Amino acid sequence: MKNGEYPFFAFLCKPCLKVLKYLTQKSQNGYNKTNRRKSLKGKAMGIDYGSVRIGIAMSDPLRIISSPFETYVRKNIDADVDYILGLVKTNNVTTIVFGMPLNMDGTQSDTGIAVKEFAQKIAEGCDCEIIFQDERLSSVEAEEILIQANIKREQRKAMIDKIAAQIILQSFLERS
Repeated sequence: MKNGEYPFFAFLCKPCLKVLKYLTQKSQNGYNKTNRRKSLKGKAMGIDYGSVRIGIAMSDPLRIISSPFETYVRKNIDADVDYILGLVKTNNVTTIVFGMPLNMDGTQSDTGIAVKEFAQKIAEGCDCEIIFQDERLSSVEAEEILIQANIKREQRKAMIDKIAAQIILQSFLERS
């Protein structure tokens, strides 16, 4: 393999190629590049916060790939916080990435205030690192993915939030 090219693995998806790259490339000191992620213990959770539903995604323990986890239908703020904190504890989550809804000019939207308030309540109940990730057009991208996969409209409504959370979390993982 030359210069990080993987011609025999062209059929793999982008996250799979990323894993392959991490596993095969050696750094200058001879250690596998996954060693730099050793300090990151536990999974990362992605949250797409909405007024009706909360999309949830989880990373793998090495924080390379994100997967849609579930779409939680909101009840009330206390029940929602308790539910998320329960997931944090049972899944060994150490970082929570909240999608921050920004306007197209980069300013914070009105929904952003609600996201920050919810994140504050989560932070009070756990010892996790809280990150805010730009989520502009993540729901649009999630819907396009579901349409391309020929998912029916009724099923898309139930899946779109957790797919948007996965897109948010994967964006964070790729830049960290």
